[in-house]
Amino acid sequence: MKVHAFLMLLGALHGIFLAFVLLSRRGGTNATNVLLSLILLIFSGYLFEHYLILEDMIAKFPHLMAAFVPFLFLLGPLYFLVLLTFSCSRMLIKDKMDIS
Repeated sequence: MKVHAFLMLLGALHGIFLAFVLLSRRGGTNATNVLLSLILLIFSGYLFEHYLILEDMIAKFPHLMAAFVPFLFLLGPLYFLVLLTFSCSRMLIKDKMDIS
């Protein structure tokens, strides 16, 4: 196994783990955590696809070639929604505390 392929696999597994940690927090699954976990899962899938390419395993799983590329187009809108939900939650907290 090549070192950079191993790092791709490790990054993909770490992203999946972090996504599930975000979703399983005790404070509840607010919209920002759900959107951030979706972003992490998209990146993890893309890293896993590159791992398959680097290890020449894509010949065994040809149906996975470019399977995650369409999801990359969701990253921009997801980032926008994360910022929108985060800033709206900040505004709601600010309004509740009467801070100007």
